[in-house]
Amino acid sequence: MLCQELPGPPNFQTPHMMLTGYEAMKLEEIERQISEIVKEDLYERFPSGFIFDPIRVYPRTDHMDDDYLKVFVIYDGKIENLDAAQTVGLITRIKPKLRALNINDYVSCGFVEKSEWESLSEVPFL
Repeated sequence: MLCQELPGPPNFQTPHMMLTGYEAMKLEEIERQISEIVKEDLYERFPSGFIFDPIRVYPRTDHMDDDYLKVFVIYDGKIENLDAAQTVGLITRIKPKLRALNINDYVSCGFVEKSEWESLSEVPFL
C-alpha cells in the first residue's frame, strides 16, 4: 500500500496520511475517467441548469479494510432542481462503464454544492 496525502477543497487541511492501494498517477487517471463517465450521465439527465465540475475521487478503506472509491460530484445550480430520482441510480448506471475500464472497486457517491465545497474545512461523509 502507498501512503498518500489526500487532496481536497481549497481550505482542506489533512491532519493525517491515508493508506491506499492507488498510486498517485493511477489515481489521477481513475479520477479523470470517472469524471468523464459521471458527467456524461448527469448531463444526459440534467441538460441545462447545472454545472457538474469538478468531480473528485478519493480512495478510502472501510471498517472491514476493503478499499472503495468515494466520488464527490461538485455541482453549481439550484438544489431544488437536482431531482433525487435522477441522481440515486448514478452508480448503478455507470458501473458497466467502470468495469469496462477495469475499475472494479465499490464506488460511493455524494453531491456537494460548489459554494459548500469551496468553504469546507474537512471532507464530510468519510
